[in-house]
Amino acid sequence: MRLDEAIAPVRASVVSLLRCPPGRAQGDEVVRLNRKVDGVDIADPDSLTDAVMAAKPEAVYHLPGASDIGGSWAEPRETFVANALGTLNVLDASRQAGAERVLAVTSADVYGRVTEDELPLDEGQPLRPVSPYAASKVAADALAQQAWLGHGLPVIQVRAFNHLGPGQSDRFLARRSPLASPATSAMAATTCRSATSRPSVMSPTCGTWCGHIGC
Repeated sequence: MRLDEAIAPVRASVVSLLRCPPGRAQGDEVVRLNRKVDGVDIADPDSLTDAVMAAKPEAVYHLPGASDIGGSWAEPRETFVANALGTLNVLDASRQAGAERVLAVTSADVYGRVTEDELPLDEGQPLRPVSPYAASKVAADALAQQAWLGHGLPVIQVRAFNHLGPGQSDRFLARRSPLASPATSAMAATTCRSATSRPSVMSPTCGTWCGHIGC
């Protein structure tokens, strides 16, 4: 089973742990931790560490967290706990369990305010978070780097841009950007239910001006 197929039913509350038996290039065993089923919450370091230690993973895919950018304005503390403290707990648990690699996914929203002349972006772009969600992802990004520099835990950091695909919520819509190529604009997504009263920023993905900082 592919990893995305394995985690899709519980994407909002899953820490996926990958165990790779010797000699198997495919068909990796995926251990899913579902908060609702297993009682494992990334905000609870003790239960999370116990679960990860029991799984003995070779690789950890850290995907859960608070993803509602618009909602983060109303719940900044909850967002920070899920995304920053949750990431710290996952990294610590992975290190204690002897994981060989961790994939930590943050967000391109960490780049925040982007002008047209700064496109296309690269990893040297300054981090200018605007929303509480973005700030929490900046913290998670820094924690992932510290886990490698301070503890030697191999962490792959991903500042993911917008993406579309099977299983995505219908709260997201794709729209064409006047600054993007057809291929790029087909991948641009906006979170339409977020509040439009927030400051406008240019999406680092496609150059679309967005009032809700969700594109």
